[in-house]
Parts: sequence; C-alpha cells; structure tokens
Amino acid sequence: MKLACLFTQTTLDDDGYPVRDPASATYLETFEPAGRLGQLLDAEARRRGAQHIRQLVFPGDGAAWIWNLAQLFPAATQIVDLYHAREHLHDLANLAARLLAGHRGATSTSATWACSSAPEWSRPVANRSSGSG
Repeated sequence: MKLACLFTQTTLDDDGYPVRDPASATYLETFEPAGRLGQLLDAEARRRGAQHIRQLVFPGDGAAWIWNLAQLFPAATQIVDLYHAREHLHDLANLAARLLAGHRGATSTSATWACSSAPEWSRPVANRSSGSG
C-alpha cells in the first residue's frame, strides 16, 4: 500500500514550530504501483494550487521510489523524516563500526558493542518497512 498526505501549515506555535492548518489534510492511498500514487499526488497538488505555495516540502523515508515521486515537484525541499533519518544514521554507524573493527583486526563482537553504545534516540525501534515501489 502506498499512502500520502497533503496539508498546509500557515501558523507557528509559541515555540516557533509549524502547526497544521485545521481540516487541511487530504489523504491519498493506492495498492497500485508507485506511479499511480504519483498521478494522484500530481492531480491533488494541482487542485490545491501547489504551484503557488511559498515553501513546498516533500518528506519521505528515504526510499528511492519516494524520491522519484518527489521529482514531480522540483521546487520542493526533500526531507527524510526524523525517525527514518535516525534509522539511516544508525545503519551508517553500524557499517562504520564494522569497517573500523575490520581495519583494526578486532572481532565482530566489538563492532556490535560499538554500535550498541549509540544513544537510545539514534536506534530504530521497529522493523524497517518494505521500500519497494
């Protein structure tokens, strides 16, 4: 299943964070391939006047098929969502620790220990979802 949510944010809270405009969300979903979701996104974005939005943002989980869809909106800022950014950072830290351990002649156990000492907030807490398109 492919899912997308389009919404607007025009105000900030007291701490300066954007607040979603009430009743502004449109949800799109399909069991069809990613290209079909792209067609739905394009149509809904046009209906909502996306070409006139001052700052268009396209968040995603880092999957290639999502960034391919983002190409429909060349002016959009592409952002990996925080959960998945931390997950990718954790994967990178694991790889770096394995490479470093191999370079120093250490065992794989020490590489695992090095990564398990990463801060709790940087570790994924759920299994990765399928990124196929």
